[in-house]
Amino acid sequence: MRKIVAAVFFVILTQPSALAQSFEAGKQYTILAKPIETASRSKIEVTVFFAYTCVHCAALSPTEKAWTQAQPSDVVVRRLPVAWNDMLKVFSEAYYVAVENDIEPELNSLLIAYQFSLPPAPEGFGKTRRLVQGYRVLGNYFSDLDRMQSDFAYCQRVTRDFGKDAEMDAWLERRVCRASDQGWQLMRIAREYRNTRGVSKAWMSEFFALLGVHDFNQDRDEWMQEKLKVDTDIMRRAGITATPTVMVNGKYVVKPSREAGVDRGNIFDVVDYLVEIERGAGQPAD
Repeated sequence: MRKIVAAVFFVILTQPSALAQSFEAGKQYTILAKPIETASRSKIEVTVFFAYTCVHCAALSPTEKAWTQAQPSDVVVRRLPVAWNDMLKVFSEAYYVAVENDIEPELNSLLIAYQFSLPPAPEGFGKTRRLVQGYRVLGNYFSDLDRMQSDFAYCQRVTRDFGKDAEMDAWLERRVCRASDQGWQLMRIAREYRNTRGVSKAWMSEFFALLGVHDFNQDRDEWMQEKLKVDTDIMRRAGITATPTVMVNGKYVVKPSREAGVDRGNIFDVVDYLVEIERGAGQPAD
């Protein structure tokens, strides 16, 4: 009798309706008309479509990392960089080369720090959006980086001359004068390439060099064309038009939506719900 009760209790606990929140197809997620075959046939594959240039992907990154690390052995998480244009193709190649060299998390952190300010910069700083105030912008503002790095008092004077109020002075001191060696290197990259339009492999190679990889510029055209062909086909079949977007086991697609109430705070709650469905715990809500 106790075994029967325990079994019933386990089934109740593992039903999707027993999760903290239930979600509805057509609202919080969509069901693909034609499922896409996954590479991990024996596991539940979760694919995160992202772009290194996407501020929302950058903001989601800590949550994505924590969620990924918490997954049991029956779930495999795959990141897929979108490549809608030539610029993003450089970033896609960077992703695959980083994975090959086992440094993708480090590259992700570098590119986020270079492009974005999380948390945001103070109001009124610069001409671009507050989130897009990474070392790329700071490196363009300050020219005497070597002296600023070696002379803290001088750096304080320079940044305070630039700042508009106490809040901005404090932010600039923390972000610039107290930057890590890597932060200073990112500002130098920004300074060196400030007059270069677009994204190039030469520019990207600077980030790999910081991580100890010095062959990013080598020819990988055939290798990359095959990967881009496969990725482009998956994106087309899944109907991916924005990032971040998450696909669960080639069947369900979840993307942030203000109307549906899906944001970076709960997108992985929806993914958890769909993972439970794929474990055979029940059927999706219509």
